[in-house]
Amino acid sequence: MMSNNIYSSETCWDDRCCNRACNDILDNSQVATSRANQVILMTGSVDCNTLSKGNNFKLALSILEKSIKEHQKPMLIGVNHPKCSYNKATKKYETVSSCSGNTPSITNHYVVAIGIGYDEKVKKKYIRFYEVGTKYADKGKSDDNRLYINEDEVSGNTAYNNSVNNCGVQYKYILTEVRKNDGYQY
Repeated sequence: MMSNNIYSSETCWDDRCCNRACNDILDNSQVATSRANQVILMTGSVDCNTLSKGNNFKLALSILEKSIKEHQKPMLIGVNHPKCSYNKATKKYETVSSCSGNTPSITNHYVVAIGIGYDEKVKKKYIRFYEVGTKYADKGKSDDNRLYINEDEVSGNTAYNNSVNNCGVQYKYILTEVRKNDGYQY
């Protein structure tokens, strides 16, 4: 987690070191990955405001499950999270999903998948993850950091941002990509 200022001298500091932090966690777990290992499960519109299930949806989930259950290794995953932005022209808050400089551009944040479980309350399978975008270690490692597997998307929220934003919308992450770990068969 970015719980201290270890990236303060980096160009990615203050809110864009998530990929670097995730790779540091993988390194500590003795695994590595790269963009070449990427499997995209969601596609997006040009403005990144509309996401839809891609052709590799099921494949990406099976790769993730194999990494967690069989290899017993964490995996870097990309997510999209819409943000609440104040529109000066309308003088209202709006939910917008910004494109990023990543490939795919709908991925605007990275986290580390560390487990798969089943939530009896909602009767759904979920992916548990570490949220690297917080200085609060307890929230970054919380059991409540879950992405629920639905038919058309894998989405959820974090203990860090488990609230309604200024736009009146529940803050959520949508899984967009997984990255296979180097040296493992999928």
